[in-house]
Amino acid sequence: MDYAGIMRILLLLISFFTILPVAAEVYRSVDEDGEVIYTDKPSPGAEQIEVDEVQTIDAPAEQDFEYTPPQKEQPQAYTKLGM
Repeated sequence: MDYAGIMRILLLLISFFTILPVAAEVYRSVDEDGEVIYTDKPSPGAEQIEVDEVQTIDAPAEQDFEYTPPQKEQPQAYTKLGM
């Protein structure tokens, strides 16, 4: 197998693992000092907690945009000179 074939397989494997959704178990426990610890490894006395799905927001559809520069104001000209 040549270098290009190995790179294709490697790219396929990397994309396969990054596309899969991440589903991890999360455990919550409290140590003897009263500090709350969250981890992915169960320990004695730890409770498994539910992690909500990450909220995502779809971007709005792209709209056509046409730039119109602001109108330049004409400078005021003197119309009469007086004393």
